[in-house]
Amino acid sequence: MDIFKKEISIYNGVSDTAGTTATLAAFLNSRRHVEDIQRLRACNDAEEKKRIKLSLPQATISGIFSPTRKAENLQAHSGLVCIDFDAKDNTTFPQWNELKKVMARFREVSYCSKSVSGNGYFAIIPIKYPKYHGQHFEAIRRDFLKLGLKADIACKDVCRLRCMTYDDAPYINVNATTYTARYIEPMRPIRHFQPSTNDEARVEAAVRAIERQHLDITTDYALWVKAAMALAGLGERGREYFHAVSRQNDSYKFAECERKYNNILRTRQRVDIGSFFYLCKIYGLQISNY
Repeated sequence: MDIFKKEISIYNGVSDTAGTTATLAAFLNSRRHVEDIQRLRACNDAEEKKRIKLSLPQATISGIFSPTRKAENLQAHSGLVCIDFDAKDNTTFPQWNELKKVMARFREVSYCSKSVSGNGYFAIIPIKYPKYHGQHFEAIRRDFLKLGLKADIACKDVCRLRCMTYDDAPYINVNATTYTARYIEPMRPIRHFQPSTNDEARVEAAVRAIERQHLDITTDYALWVKAAMALAGLGERGREYFHAVSRQNDSYKFAECERKYNNILRTRQRVDIGSFFYLCKIYGLQISNY
Protein backbone atom coordinates (compact mmCIF):
# COMPACT_ATOMS: atom_id res chain seq x y z
CA MET A 1 0.00 0.00 0.00
CA ASP A 2 1.37 3.40 -0.99
CA ILE A 3 0.44 5.39 2.08
CA PHE A 4 2.27 8.47 0.81
CA LYS A 5 -0.50 9.24 -1.69
CA LYS A 6 -3.12 9.35 1.06
CA GLU A 7 -4.70 12.76 1.55
CA ILE A 8 -4.79 14.33 5.01
CA SER A 9 -5.43 17.71 6.60
CA ILE A 10 -2.39 19.91 7.27
CA TYR A 11 -2.46 22.93 9.58
CA ASN A 12 -0.18 25.95 9.77
CA GLY A 13 0.49 25.56 13.50
CA VAL A 14 -1.96 24.61 16.23
CA SER A 15 -3.80 27.93 15.99
CA ASP A 16 -4.94 27.06 12.46
CA THR A 17 -8.33 25.38 12.80
CA ALA A 18 -9.30 25.11 9.12
CA GLY A 19 -6.23 23.57 7.52
CA THR A 20 -5.65 22.52 3.92
CA THR A 21 -5.61 19.17 2.16
CA ALA A 22 -2.37 17.60 0.97
CA THR A 23 -0.76 14.20 0.62
CA LEU A 24 0.96 12.41 3.47
CA ALA A 25 4.17 12.58 1.42
CA ALA A 26 4.00 16.39 1.30
CA PHE A 27 3.87 16.47 5.10
CA LEU A 28 6.42 13.76 5.92
CA ASN A 29 8.97 14.74 3.29
CA SER A 30 8.92 18.51 3.77
CA ARG A 31 12.27 20.01 4.72
CA ARG A 32 11.09 23.62 5.00
CA HIS A 33 11.31 23.63 8.79
CA VAL A 34 14.44 21.58 9.42
CA GLU A 35 16.25 24.55 10.97
CA ASP A 36 13.34 25.22 13.33
CA ILE A 37 13.25 21.58 14.37
CA GLN A 38 16.98 21.48 14.96
CA ARG A 39 16.69 24.64 17.04
CA LEU A 40 13.93 23.04 19.11
CA ARG A 41 16.03 19.92 19.74
CA ALA A 42 19.01 21.99 20.86
CA CYS A 43 16.97 24.28 23.10
CA ASN A 44 17.03 23.84 26.88
CA ASP A 45 14.23 26.28 27.64
CA ALA A 46 10.92 24.39 28.02
CA GLU A 47 8.75 27.38 27.13
CA GLU A 48 10.76 28.15 24.00
CA LYS A 49 10.63 24.50 22.92
CA LYS A 50 6.86 24.57 23.34
CA ARG A 51 6.56 27.82 21.39
CA ILE A 52 8.52 26.41 18.47
CA LYS A 53 6.56 23.17 18.45
CA LEU A 54 3.19 24.90 18.45
CA SER A 55 4.25 27.09 15.53
CA LEU A 56 5.32 24.17 13.33
CA PRO A 57 2.96 22.61 10.76
CA GLN A 58 0.68 19.92 12.13
CA ALA A 59 -1.32 17.18 10.45
CA THR A 60 -4.17 14.78 11.13
CA ILE A 61 -2.65 11.56 9.83
CA SER A 62 -5.96 9.70 10.03
CA GLY A 63 -7.86 11.86 7.57
CA ILE A 64 -9.36 15.05 6.23
CA PHE A 65 -11.45 17.27 8.50
CA SER A 66 -13.70 20.13 7.45
CA PRO A 67 -14.70 22.81 8.22
CA THR A 68 -12.69 22.46 11.45
CA ARG A 69 -10.62 19.78 13.14
CA LYS A 70 -13.22 17.85 15.12
CA ALA A 71 -13.99 14.13 15.15
CA GLU A 72 -17.53 14.84 13.97
CA ASN A 73 -16.09 16.75 10.98
CA LEU A 74 -14.17 13.82 9.54
CA GLN A 75 -14.78 13.98 5.79
CA ALA A 76 -12.58 11.09 4.69
CA HIS A 77 -10.52 8.66 6.75
CA SER A 78 -7.07 8.02 5.34
CA GLY A 79 -7.13 4.40 6.47
CA LEU A 80 -4.11 5.10 8.68
CA VAL A 81 -3.46 5.05 12.40
CA CYS A 82 -0.55 7.02 13.85
CA ILE A 83 0.81 5.85 17.18
CA ASP A 84 3.30 7.60 19.49
CA PHE A 85 5.96 6.19 21.77
CA ASP A 86 7.28 8.67 24.33
CA ALA A 87 10.69 8.28 25.94
CA LYS A 88 9.34 9.01 29.43
CA ASP A 89 6.93 6.06 29.17
CA ASN A 90 9.55 3.58 27.92
CA THR A 91 12.60 4.12 30.11
CA THR A 92 13.09 0.37 30.63
CA PHE A 93 12.63 -0.74 27.02
CA PRO A 94 16.02 -2.28 26.11
CA GLN A 95 16.02 -1.38 22.39
CA TRP A 96 14.68 2.15 22.70
CA ASN A 97 17.51 3.73 20.71
CA GLU A 98 16.92 1.24 17.90
CA LEU A 99 13.15 1.39 17.85
CA LYS A 100 12.98 1.74 14.09
CA LYS A 101 14.63 -1.68 13.83
CA VAL A 102 12.01 -3.03 16.21
CA MET A 103 9.25 -1.59 14.00
CA ALA A 104 10.74 -3.44 11.03
CA ARG A 105 9.63 -6.70 12.66
CA PHE A 106 6.02 -5.71 12.14
CA ARG A 107 4.85 -6.23 8.58
CA GLU A 108 1.98 -3.76 9.10
CA VAL A 109 4.19 -0.79 10.01
CA SER A 110 4.53 1.45 6.96
CA TYR A 111 6.58 4.24 8.48
CA CYS A 112 8.51 5.04 11.64
CA SER A 113 10.37 8.22 12.47
CA LYS A 114 11.75 10.24 15.34
CA SER A 115 9.33 12.76 16.82
CA VAL A 116 9.93 16.49 16.66
CA SER A 117 11.77 16.44 20.00
CA GLY A 118 14.15 13.79 18.71
CA ASN A 119 13.51 11.74 21.85
CA GLY A 120 10.35 9.87 20.88
CA TYR A 121 9.08 7.95 17.88
CA PHE A 122 5.88 7.58 15.92
CA ALA A 123 4.68 4.83 13.60
CA ILE A 124 2.04 4.83 10.87
CA ILE A 125 -0.03 1.70 10.26
CA PRO A 126 -2.69 1.11 7.58
CA ILE A 127 -5.92 -0.36 8.96
CA LYS A 128 -8.62 -2.43 7.27
CA TYR A 129 -11.76 -0.86 8.73
CA PRO A 130 -11.48 2.92 9.18
CA LYS A 131 -14.91 3.11 10.82
CA TYR A 132 -13.45 1.00 13.63
CA HIS A 133 -10.51 3.35 14.15
CA GLY A 134 -10.69 3.13 17.94
CA GLN A 135 -10.86 -0.66 18.01
CA HIS A 136 -7.91 -0.97 15.64
CA PHE A 137 -5.89 1.48 17.73
CA GLU A 138 -6.57 -0.45 20.93
CA ALA A 139 -5.54 -3.74 19.30
CA ILE A 140 -2.31 -2.14 18.02
CA ARG A 141 -1.59 -0.60 21.43
CA ARG A 142 -2.01 -3.98 23.11
CA ASP A 143 0.23 -5.70 20.55
CA PHE A 144 3.07 -3.33 21.34
CA LEU A 145 2.43 -3.55 25.06
CA LYS A 146 3.17 -7.27 24.85
CA LEU A 147 6.69 -6.27 23.82
CA GLY A 148 6.97 -3.87 26.73
CA LEU A 149 6.36 -0.78 24.56
CA LYS A 150 3.88 1.73 25.94
CA ALA A 151 2.07 3.86 23.38
CA ASP A 152 0.43 7.21 24.05
CA ILE A 153 -3.25 6.38 24.48
CA ALA A 154 -4.25 9.90 23.41
CA CYS A 155 -3.43 8.87 19.83
CA LYS A 156 -6.72 6.98 19.81
CA ASP A 157 -8.34 10.32 18.96
CA VAL A 158 -9.01 10.23 15.21
CA CYS A 159 -8.30 13.98 14.89
CA ARG A 160 -5.09 13.91 16.94
CA LEU A 161 -2.47 16.34 15.61
CA ARG A 162 0.98 15.13 14.54
CA CYS A 163 3.71 17.77 14.61
CA MET A 164 6.03 18.05 11.62
CA THR A 165 9.40 16.47 12.32
CA TYR A 166 12.66 15.62 10.63
CA ASP A 167 14.49 12.30 10.44
CA ASP A 168 17.24 11.73 7.89
CA ALA A 169 16.73 7.96 8.08
CA PRO A 170 13.08 7.05 8.71
CA TYR A 171 11.96 3.42 8.47
CA ILE A 172 9.79 2.97 5.36
CA ASN A 173 8.02 -0.20 4.25
CA VAL A 174 6.21 0.32 0.95
CA ASN A 175 4.99 -3.29 1.07
CA ALA A 176 3.36 -3.06 4.49
CA THR A 177 0.24 -5.14 4.92
CA THR A 178 -3.05 -3.86 6.27
CA TYR A 179 -3.65 -4.31 9.98
CA THR A 180 -6.87 -6.27 10.49
CA ALA A 181 -7.15 -6.96 14.23
CA ARG A 182 -9.73 -5.11 16.31
CA TYR A 183 -10.05 -5.05 20.07
CA ILE A 184 -13.64 -5.27 21.26
CA GLU A 185 -13.99 -4.68 24.97
CA PRO A 186 -15.83 -7.65 26.52
CA MET A 187 -19.05 -6.56 28.15
CA ARG A 188 -19.24 -7.21 31.84
CA PRO A 189 -22.22 -9.34 32.84
CA ILE A 190 -25.31 -7.40 33.77
CA ARG A 191 -26.00 -7.30 37.47
CA HIS A 192 -29.34 -6.33 38.90
CA PHE A 193 -28.21 -4.42 41.92
CA GLN A 194 -28.67 -1.21 43.82
CA PRO A 195 -25.43 0.78 43.62
CA SER A 196 -23.96 1.41 47.03
CA THR A 197 -23.22 4.81 48.49
CA ASN A 198 -19.54 3.95 48.09
CA ASP A 199 -20.03 3.28 44.35
CA GLU A 200 -21.55 6.69 43.84
CA ALA A 201 -18.84 8.39 45.87
CA ARG A 202 -16.21 6.76 43.66
CA VAL A 203 -18.08 7.84 40.50
CA GLU A 204 -18.25 11.40 41.84
CA ALA A 205 -14.51 11.43 42.52
CA ALA A 206 -13.69 9.99 39.10
CA VAL A 207 -15.95 12.42 37.21
CA ARG A 208 -14.54 15.44 39.01
CA ALA A 209 -11.01 14.25 38.18
CA ILE A 210 -12.06 13.79 34.53
CA GLU A 211 -13.29 17.39 34.47
CA ARG A 212 -10.12 18.75 36.08
CA GLN A 213 -7.89 16.90 33.63
CA HIS A 214 -10.18 17.42 30.60
CA LEU A 215 -9.87 13.67 30.01
CA ASP A 216 -11.97 12.13 27.25
CA ILE A 217 -12.85 8.49 28.01
CA THR A 218 -15.46 8.38 25.22
CA THR A 219 -13.23 8.66 22.16
CA ASP A 220 -15.54 6.51 20.06
CA TYR A 221 -19.27 5.79 20.03
CA ALA A 222 -19.05 2.34 21.61
CA LEU A 223 -17.17 3.71 24.64
CA TRP A 224 -19.67 6.57 24.97
CA VAL A 225 -22.58 4.13 25.07
CA LYS A 226 -20.75 1.91 27.54
CA ALA A 227 -20.24 4.87 29.87
CA ALA A 228 -23.96 5.67 29.64
CA MET A 229 -24.97 2.07 30.37
CA ALA A 230 -22.70 1.93 33.40
CA LEU A 231 -23.78 5.30 34.83
CA ALA A 232 -27.45 4.44 34.22
CA GLY A 233 -27.11 2.06 37.15
CA LEU A 234 -27.30 5.20 39.27
CA GLY A 235 -30.62 6.14 37.68
CA GLU A 236 -31.33 9.85 37.40
CA ARG A 237 -28.35 10.54 39.65
CA GLY A 238 -26.09 9.27 36.84
CA ARG A 239 -27.41 11.76 34.25
CA GLU A 240 -25.26 14.67 35.44
CA TYR A 241 -22.19 12.44 35.49
CA PHE A 242 -22.89 11.25 31.94
CA HIS A 243 -23.10 14.84 30.68
CA ALA A 244 -19.90 15.77 32.53
CA VAL A 245 -18.02 12.86 30.97
CA SER A 246 -19.47 13.47 27.50
CA ARG A 247 -18.55 17.17 27.56
CA GLN A 248 -14.85 16.26 27.40
CA ASN A 249 -15.36 15.16 23.78
CA ASP A 250 -15.34 17.85 21.08
CA SER A 251 -18.49 16.38 19.51
CA TYR A 252 -20.58 16.76 22.69
CA LYS A 253 -24.20 17.79 22.16
CA PHE A 254 -26.54 18.18 25.10
CA ALA A 255 -29.61 16.91 23.23
CA GLU A 256 -27.83 13.78 21.98
CA CYS A 257 -26.71 12.94 25.52
CA GLU A 258 -30.23 13.42 26.81
CA ARG A 259 -31.70 11.14 24.14
CA LYS A 260 -29.11 8.43 24.72
CA TYR A 261 -29.46 8.47 28.50
CA ASN A 262 -33.26 8.52 28.32
CA ASN A 263 -33.24 5.57 25.93
CA ILE A 264 -30.95 3.53 28.17
CA LEU A 265 -33.07 4.28 31.23
CA ARG A 266 -36.22 3.32 29.33
CA THR A 267 -34.86 0.06 27.89
CA ARG A 268 -33.05 -0.76 31.14
CA GLN A 269 -29.78 -1.50 29.37
CA ARG A 270 -27.11 -1.80 31.99
CA VAL A 271 -23.54 -2.92 32.50
CA ASP A 272 -21.73 -3.19 35.81
CA ILE A 273 -20.63 0.16 37.26
CA GLY A 274 -17.15 -1.38 37.22
CA SER A 275 -17.13 -0.84 33.44
CA PHE A 276 -17.08 2.91 34.07
CA PHE A 277 -14.14 2.59 36.45
CA TYR A 278 -12.36 0.37 33.93
CA LEU A 279 -12.71 3.04 31.23
CA CYS A 280 -11.23 5.56 33.63
CA LYS A 281 -8.33 3.23 34.35
CA ILE A 282 -7.38 2.46 30.73
CA TYR A 283 -7.32 6.20 29.99
CA GLY A 284 -4.85 6.74 32.78
CA LEU A 285 -7.07 8.13 35.53
CA GLN A 286 -5.64 7.18 38.90
CA ILE A 287 -8.40 7.00 41.52
CA SER A 288 -7.99 4.74 44.55
CA ASN A 289 -10.18 1.69 45.11
CA TYR A 290 -10.98 0.85 41.50
